[in-house]
Amino acid sequence: MSRENFLNRIKNALYPNQETSDSSAEDLAIDNDLEGLVHRTVAIQEDATENWEEMFKALKSSSEAAGWKVYRCDTYEAASDYIASLAFERNSNHIVVTDQECTEKLGLEQVNLPEESEITVITTPPSTEAEL
Repeated sequence: MSRENFLNRIKNALYPNQETSDSSAEDLAIDNDLEGLVHRTVAIQEDATENWEEMFKALKSSSEAAGWKVYRCDTYEAASDYIASLAFERNSNHIVVTDQECTEKLGLEQVNLPEESEITVITTPPSTEAEL
């Protein structure tokens, strides 16, 4: 996927009712204007806060279309309980998570998982180069 297509997909997710052309990715391009970048970042955060439900519905729809199972939980405890229920239901004893703050908040070590459960935390090494 090209950088421009990637940026257009982000823009479509943030602004689903706006028509997007290939040149509109320029609106999301990073340049040397730090003040402008901060302003755009704040605008994106505000938009995401205001429209999170619509964004979640779009993410859920596209994820399910790709074959993923999506389940929304209102709390970390509810998410932990759901993961534990899946482990028991599927007789799974190996859970893989990333080292993100949100997965740490799940407290999986404290959840009532099957006795033989093993949790593997995948750590992503810091990048030495800026990635687009």
